[in-house]
Amino acid sequence: MKQKSIIALLAALFIFSISACGSEAASALEVYNSALAKNEELTSVDLNMKLDMDMVVGEEKMTINSNSAIKLENPESNLKMDMKMDMNLSGIADAGAAPEQITIQAYYSDGFYYMDMLGMKVKQAMDLEAISAQTENLAGMEPLPEEILKDIKLEQSGDYQTLTFTGNGEALTEYIMGYMGQMKDFVNIGDSQGITIKEVSGVLYVNKEGYIDRQEMNISMNVTVEGESVDMDMKMDMIYNQPGKQVTVELPDDLDQYVEMPAQ
Repeated sequence: MKQKSIIALLAALFIFSISACGSEAASALEVYNSALAKNEELTSVDLNMKLDMDMVVGEEKMTINSNSAIKLENPESNLKMDMKMDMNLSGIADAGAAPEQITIQAYYSDGFYYMDMLGMKVKQAMDLEAISAQTENLAGMEPLPEEILKDIKLEQSGDYQTLTFTGNGEALTEYIMGYMGQMKDFVNIGDSQGITIKEVSGVLYVNKEGYIDRQEMNISMNVTVEGESVDMDMKMDMIYNQPGKQVTVELPDDLDQYVEMPAQ
């Protein structure tokens, strides 16, 4: 499997972090709706995300571990973004090879998406509507359809309310494929690439101020990349740092030195 396809796939998975819940119990839905209303008031976000992915392609086994730090300022108007992702990849070329480390630094400002990766600094024009569609879920600002998640259980744990759920894989697959369609101009995702969700479960933590400040999720899926079938298990842990506190994004001084790439 080509390394560039793995990286493109990771970028796609990175985009649609899940931030909603469904409605078996009315009280659970009420807690979610209240937390969503709080998140919709946010004008900036500071979060950390850890992704662990185990993949099987034929007889090959591959692992991707990533840690990301993301800051978003003014997500709905004059968006600024600062994102750093550190990845360890193992088993892609040789099962016995040492993990390959990749760092991606990305920014968004004034209509351009900037990426610094593998010694290359490039930028691409991207309007606010396009980038906002990809960042709103990270900010917890766009609800998922209620039918996606089910079997909701609400519990009180100290100052936290926890929402534990399992998901409707078919409905979540349809939702994610819609997002992948929106991202064709952002990453190299072709019509032959797709996702089928088998199982999904997770926990949302609502703090005493009413914000969802942590999400944990486990997803089992099958992914098709360039005609190859990949079975994947993914674990995600996302932490929102002090939600409600204003975040300021500091951009580097050398953005004018990034090489502009034509829109695909």
